[in-house]
Amino acid sequence: LAIAFAGCLVQQRTMNLGNPPTFLALAWPTATAHSDLANTVVAMIPADASVSAQDTLAPHLSHRRYIYQYPYGAEQSDYVVLDTTGFIYPFTDQSAYDQSVRALQSSGHFRTVFARDGYLVLQRATPGP
Repeated sequence: LAIAFAGCLVQQRTMNLGNPPTFLALAWPTATAHSDLANTVVAMIPADASVSAQDTLAPHLSHRRYIYQYPYGAEQSDYVVLDTTGFIYPFTDQSAYDQSVRALQSSGHFRTVFARDGYLVLQRATPGP
């Protein structure tokens, strides 16, 4: 592996491809007040509840029977858990994401039980479909 890596660096330098690969500059993520708050958000969700969660939060809620990646399954879930400051995948534009969140909030099917620092937890207020 070391020989292959060294070979890549030599090839990169001899072919004048510019800066070394970006994977050399990777660093461990650091905890922030925002990421610490995610633990509080996740702990709010009952273990037996179905959830539609944003892609960065879904792995932390995946130990349940029904977990969906937002926006999928949102209409039939007991909870919708979002980080409105985070990645919006699978949406490709911010306005479509914002519109989907507003539609859920104004649908009358969910009530906001937590909203802080971009995190939004919606709980089903009416029986699901």
